[in-house]
Amino acid sequence: MKTRYILAALLCTAAISCGREDRPSGDIGLVTLEASIGTPGTRIHFTGETELATIASWEADDRIWVRSDTQPYWERGECFATSASAITGEGHSASFTGRTRTDGRLAAVYPFGVVEDGSDNDHILMEVPRSRTLAVDDCPAGAIYAAAFWADGADRFSMNYLVGAVKFSLKGSGEKVKRFELVDADASKALWGRLEIEPDYEQKGIASVNMTCESESRNSIFLDADLTLGETAVSFYFVLPEGALKSGFSLKAYGEGGAVVASVSSDKDNSVVRGQVVRMPEAAL
Repeated sequence: MKTRYILAALLCTAAISCGREDRPSGDIGLVTLEASIGTPGTRIHFTGETELATIASWEADDRIWVRSDTQPYWERGECFATSASAITGEGHSASFTGRTRTDGRLAAVYPFGVVEDGSDNDHILMEVPRSRTLAVDDCPAGAIYAAAFWADGADRFSMNYLVGAVKFSLKGSGEKVKRFELVDADASKALWGRLEIEPDYEQKGIASVNMTCESESRNSIFLDADLTLGETAVSFYFVLPEGALKSGFSLKAYGEGGAVVASVSSDKDNSVVRGQVVRMPEAAL
């Protein structure tokens, strides 16, 4: 049975630094922007859950990509950073500091490191990898993408999720797992590749989010792991584009030699929705 839960927030630790020294020319200065996500807020490092929500919070050293459309077309977005002292006590919002123009239409995207060169204020391109590292009771680092678009000169804004997630809780009988593979039953559904975002500045929201991938393996993604399944359930998350798992899925666990040691599947509609978590029933493999 499928159950959806609205994310109380979204923003995993991005294990990156800005790594870009070039700055836009012109009249710019040090700017502080306050970002929150979703309702009541968007963050991406999962810190627990209630009956109705998955709880998360901003992390120190998170990075966001910020760009004004008054910049020349060849200039890239700038890196804005936060810190532990700039995050509110409950983690709902955080202040990010960097240098950019503050007039015109502004775009902010999390995380900074996956925004491709060539992205501008009208068309954001992001790369979604096929393989990530599993985090027990958490989403993979830097996996939950989010964005904000506004044109009213505000220095506070709310980010919108670009992806959703599915949670698995698995038990076993001593199986040693080195990798999980999640396969969408719809072979045409891209779970990784290029994520394209079209903004809606009038509504301060997202006009469209589209995932594309030319690979024949587009419907398969991995979580690298190093764990043993036992009597106590192990919980983890796959982060997925909207519409994934509508036709069902299979989840395979691979051992050290690359052989499948356990699997579970479903032919039910478990459709992923942006900004929500689908919690799968606890399963024994």
